[in-house]
Amino acid sequence: MQSPTFVVDAVTLEAEHAIYIDGGASPNPGPMLVAIVHGATAVQLDLDGIEGGNNEAEFRAALAAFDHAAANALCRPVIAGDSDAVISALSTGHPPSRGD
Repeated sequence: MQSPTFVVDAVTLEAEHAIYIDGGASPNPGPMLVAIVHGATAVQLDLDGIEGGNNEAEFRAALAAFDHAAANALCRPVIAGDSDAVISALSTGHPPSRGD
C-alpha cells in the first residue's frame, strides 16, 4: 500500500479512495462512537461501551480507516477528518503534545 494522504479540506475529497473518519465521546470523556465512510460503505464501530475522550475516538477512527484500506487493497487512500490532532499527527508522524 502506498503512503496515504491526509486532508481536512474539501479540495482533495473527490479522490477515488477518500475515507472519511469521525469519532467522538458523549460526554467527553465518556462512551466513544467511531465511524468511517468510503464510497457507499459506511461503518460504525461497536466499541462495547469503551470510554475515552474525543481525541482517542478520532484516532480509533483513523485506525479503522487504515484497516478498511488494507482489507480493500486501496492503493492510495485519502484519509479525511475534522480532528486537527489526528490529521497533524498522521501528516507529520508526530503525536500531539499534551494540551493540543
